[in-house]
Amino acid sequence: MKKYILLLFFGFTATLNAQEIELGVAYTPQDQTNWCVAASTQCVLNYNKIFKSQCNIMNHIRKLDPTGYGGYDCCESMPTGHTHPCYKGVELGYNNEKASAKGILMHFGTLPSNVFKRTESIDEIRANLTLKRPQIIHLVNSI
Repeated sequence: MKKYILLLFFGFTATLNAQEIELGVAYTPQDQTNWCVAASTQCVLNYNKIFKSQCNIMNHIRKLDPTGYGGYDCCESMPTGHTHPCYKGVELGYNNEKASAKGILMHFGTLPSNVFKRTESIDEIRANLTLKRPQIIHLVNSI
């Protein structure tokens, strides 16, 4: 399972020379299984005063990739004992896919974003947070 974290607060005192950077963003839990990207992008959209529900975000993804969702509306409930086809992960957008976190931010908010296939340095993270740019970070288990 992929895990994503929205980096909104960063305060390693020793590393950042006692500099604390905090963005006023509320915690946003994922509404459904594997909706990490939906929750993270919803949080970034909310920060930019663009309010969309996670099921609206997933429905947008479903419309871009209808084959993987079986024609179901992501906002509809499934009968007990059935797994909803919308309960699946979404990519960050390494290859500029429209059905990705990057695509969601551009579609709903015209919010440009960069996707790095490498680890960002502490200085890069600090610079982005100082400029009030929230970051969605993909955590990979290397074990």
